[in-house]
Amino acid sequence: MRDDSDDYILLNLYTDITPDKVMRSYIDRIPSEKLPRGFYLVHNHVKPARNLGARGFRVWVQDDAKGLVQCKCSFGRIKNAKVNKHYRVEATMP
Repeated sequence: MRDDSDDYILLNLYTDITPDKVMRSYIDRIPSEKLPRGFYLVHNHVKPARNLGARGFRVWVQDDAKGLVQCKCSFGRIKNAKVNKHYRVEATMP
């Protein structure tokens, strides 16, 4: 569990609000239905894995497209991967 810092608001075990006010909800399976307008299916920069969470591959839904780029991977051919467009975190240079 997280500490009581002011950097986020914990909504439930898998959902928080980031310091820049983006709602982010980690998921353990790809949604089988279309997400509502204004919500984005996102994964991190790690090579997609068939099992979410394997090798550091993380997936979440968020309500802001800032810092995202559309991704054309197949989510490791996971079931329901084609239901929603998905995005990855834009790479940043140090």
